[in-house]
Formats: sequence, structure tokens, C-alpha cells
Amino acid sequence: MTDDPAGRATAASAKPGPIETDGREEPRESEPPREAMQLAAAKREDLAPQRRGRGLAVVAILLGVVLLGAVGVAVWLFLQLEQANARLERQSDLIDEQHDLIEKKEAFGAAVAGIQESIEPLQGLPFASMVPWDRYQEIAETGYSSRWDAEAMDAAILVAQRAAQEMQALQSAAALEAATNASGTAWEATLDQLGRGYVATRIDDAAVTCDLVTALGCVFEAEPLVVHLNAASQSDPSMTDWIRQGVAYHEFAHVLQFTNPGATRPVLEAFDGNAETMADCYALTFLDGWTLEHEVWTSPYEGWDVNVGYGYVCDETERRLIRDWAGGLGVAMRTLSPTGSGSS
Repeated sequence: MTDDPAGRATAASAKPGPIETDGREEPRESEPPREAMQLAAAKREDLAPQRRGRGLAVVAILLGVVLLGAVGVAVWLFLQLEQANARLERQSDLIDEQHDLIEKKEAFGAAVAGIQESIEPLQGLPFASMVPWDRYQEIAETGYSSRWDAEAMDAAILVAQRAAQEMQALQSAAALEAATNASGTAWEATLDQLGRGYVATRIDDAAVTCDLVTALGCVFEAEPLVVHLNAASQSDPSMTDWIRQGVAYHEFAHVLQFTNPGATRPVLEAFDGNAETMADCYALTFLDGWTLEHEVWTSPYEGWDVNVGYGYVCDETERRLIRDWAGGLGVAMRTLSPTGSGSS
């Protein structure tokens, strides 16, 4: 170094070099301190794991979102599958119900056909009202209107089956009645023959039952197939089996009147509305040799003059009318229709 005349020290040379201070060599100003470099390196090393942790967290979040989405899709698919299964089960149930209803409809149709079959043996039998056609038609219509209700169809089938069974039971009872004569009387024998077993004979107190002291017999409109006959006349010496037979014809005419009201009405008018003289004419027409006046001899010297009936002897024109009337009576077959359009 040289001393500046102005008292300032200046460098004798521009060449850089270490400056002597306290005996230590100081670093050059252009290079960062070593400690600073080490600290920066340490900070960089600390920041690297933080960046990796944030990356992993983002990946985890994304995976969670994806997983939740997958679970949501799985749940949605499961619910869709359940709904589809429920629809299939319901459709299967509906198909089963339809099959069940079809079977019930067929069963009901067979039951109604059974009613008609049970009536066929009665065709031509002279008791038209014996077959309750209106009731049977109602059964057919009720079953038709209930065709979509399984329980109602079961009830309709049962009603129809019972109706056929009742008609069959009636025929069985009639066959038994026609084959037997429980009272052993001419009355019952005659009525069984005329009524083919469908007309019941009741031998009782006709004075009480028929409400007429002199009555030999009677028939009620409420019980048109039952003939009540006077039990007291069984021991009456003025009565004979021939007279009893004629009385049975007369009472049978009342059975026909009550069981065929439509066909009877115009014929009854020809007898001035008198059902008794019409019944007498029936007996006079169909029982050969029958009269309304009889002589009953109890010995060679004693006897009875017996008047049976109501005193009017019909003429041939009226008897022809009776024949035509009786010939047109009978059960006529009809077709039971579920829609109410039954025909005969």
C-alpha cells in the first residue's frame, strides 16, 4: 500500500485478492454464505414431503368420490332390479289370478248347465211353475255380473250347484212317491198316477185344513203340489173308492190350475171364472164314466144318493176346451242366459 498525499489509502493494484483482516480470510461478496446454502437446501428437503402429502390427499379424495359414485350406481341398479322383480311378481300374480278366474267361470258355466240338465227330465210335465225359471235366470245373471270377483264367483257356483241338486232331489222324491202308496188309499193311488209322484197326498182333517165342514179335499195356491183330503171320509159308508177316485181328479185339476196360471186364465173365463165347475169338467172329461151323482147301496134295500161336485155338467164344447187346455200344459225348456236374454 502507499500513502496518498491527501491522506487516503488506495489500492496499489486493481487485481482482486484477499483482504487481510484479523488474520482471517473473508469470503468474496459474490458467493452466498455456506450456512445460507445449507439452510435453503434443508427447506427444499422439508417442502418435498409436504408436496407429496398434498398429492396423496388429492388422489385419496378422487378415489373416494369415484367409490361413492360406484356405490351410488350400485344402489341405483339394485333398486331398479328390485322394482323389476316386483313388477314381474305382480305380473305373475295377475296371470295366476286370471287363470283362477277363467277356471271359476268355467266351473260356473258347468253349474248352470247342470241346472238345465236337471230340468230336462221334467220337460212336458204338466206343472209349469214347478220350475222356478226366474230364480234360475237370476242365478245365471248374478254369476255373470260377478265374473271378475273370485269370492263372488265361488258363492255363485255354490248357489247354482245347490239349485241343480235340489231339482235332482225333487225328481228322486217323486220317483219314490210314485212307486209307493203310503196311505193305501184310492186317493193316493190316483194322485200318484196323475201327478207322476210330484203331487203329495195329505189325508187330514179337511174341515180344519180346508176351512170347510163339507169339504172332501182342497188345494192351496201357496202349496200347489199338495192335495189335502178328508180323513173322516175314509170311514164314511156313503163313500166308495170310485167316488174317491173322481174326487182325486177334481183336486188334481186345481193342481193344474195353480201350476199353470197363465194358460188357465183364458179357459177359466169360459167357466165364468168358477174354478170349481172347471175342475168338475176336468174330471168329467178325463175319467171315463164319471158323474156328479151317485147311488151307493149298503144293502139290497138301503143306499145313499151322493152328490159330488158343484152340480154343473159341462157340455162337449167345454170339454174340448178342457182337453186343449190340458194338452198344452207342461214344463217348457228355456236357455239360461248370463245376460238376461234367455229364450224358450
